[in-house]
Amino acid sequence: MIKLQQTLGYTLGEILALNEEYQAGEHSPERTVAVLQTQIERLRLRKEALDAALNFLQGKVEWIRSGKPGDAPRLEDYRC
Repeated sequence: MIKLQQTLGYTLGEILALNEEYQAGEHSPERTVAVLQTQIERLRLRKEALDAALNFLQGKVEWIRSGKPGDAPRLEDYRC
């Protein structure tokens, strides 16, 4: 279960806190949905950042392969 939660982007501290909350009986369908929606948003933001980083790196590779014409790509040019 811990590996799954880590794969879903939770830190060990978050996993511990969620487990303690669950063990204390402080869980409900509404709380579960709220926790999952929060994690979905965090992962969406992380994906956007990773997509920008990947696009930047690909742009850098293309720039180098083409003989470094003009200015080097800048990460901030790839962010949303």
